[in-house]
Amino acid sequence: MIKRELYLIDSLVFTETRKHLDDLQKKIILMLLEGKKYSEIAEKHGYDEGYIGDKSRYLFKILSRQVGEEVNKHNFCWVLERFSESRNIVIG
Repeated sequence: MIKRELYLIDSLVFTETRKHLDDLQKKIILMLLEGKKYSEIAEKHGYDEGYIGDKSRYLFKILSRQVGEEVNKHNFCWVLERFSESRNIVIG
């Protein structure tokens, strides 16, 4: 389920950056997949909401290039689902 989604995202990020997700990026992705807001993520992990937003937008830019369409906080889960379906990747 969510582990598979996280693995897919990590693979896409690694393809472009040659770096795996760091711990904070993993936490952000997991909470976004749960439908959490930046403010909730920031509060839970002790960061400023703006910092969480910046980290998220950085990941969304990478994902956008990798999947070939714009990714943002509003369409993140849906784009991920469509991308995995188009590649016959089972994530849930």
